Amino acid sequence: MILKRIQTTVGAIAGENCYIIEDERTKETMVIDPGGEIDAVINMLMTLGGRLKYIVLTHCHGDHIAKADMLKERMGGKILIHRDDEAGLRNPEVNLADYIGLRRNNCAGGFQTK
Repeated sequence: MILKRIQTTVGAIAGENCYIIEDERTKETMVIDPGGEIDAVINMLMTLGGRLKYIVLTHCHGDHIAKADMLKERMGGKILIHRDDEAGLRNPEVNLADYIGLRRNNCAGGFQTK
């Protein structure tokens, strides 16, 4: 197993952690909490040469979910989140998008920095 940590900036939050885990045998990869700086995440995925299978969101705060749709659009994979947090993906009062300086983009449920 390969584990990589990428620190990103998401809106007003610096130092947000995103993790990439790859099974060395199957080359299946998952990304955990792709909140920001998606190009850095994609570059690491390309370096590892794995196939993105899952995008795991630990909870629905904007700094953890901001780039999930964009990652899925560019690299594939299935987005996973606990059913109790799913409604918060599209509710800025729950995901705190405005508070951390994010705005909606044209992707369903996605965000961009302001």
